Amino acid sequence: MSAKEVFIGRSLYQMPDSVPNEQGDRVLLKMRCFGPLEAEDLGIDADGRFYEEYCWFEDDLYKDENCRKYITKEEMEERIKSVQVMFERSSCSEWAEIYKKLLDELNMRE
Repeated sequence: MSAKEVFIGRSLYQMPDSVPNEQGDRVLLKMRCFGPLEAEDLGIDADGRFYEEYCWFEDDLYKDENCRKYITKEEMEERIKSVQVMFERSSCSEWAEIYKKLLDELNMRE
């Protein structure tokens, strides 16, 4: 894989983490949008819980610094599958394959 990030429309997608970060989170989906300004991460925390972290940067009155909520495995699989399909439709077959492998990995989890 040569690219560590790819643009689809107004959104930048970054390569998923293969290992957890210092806090123990492993981010599986990293999306940054430049119109509207927003960021979304989907991942697995140090305790093995699935989460979605969303931040909106357009409105100065929006003060919620940490926008993390926990989601189910099924919700995570659904989101990953939708991104995989988006990459397939955008002729980004290498990226679609990465997310297919993530789905396979999630299905192996108890």
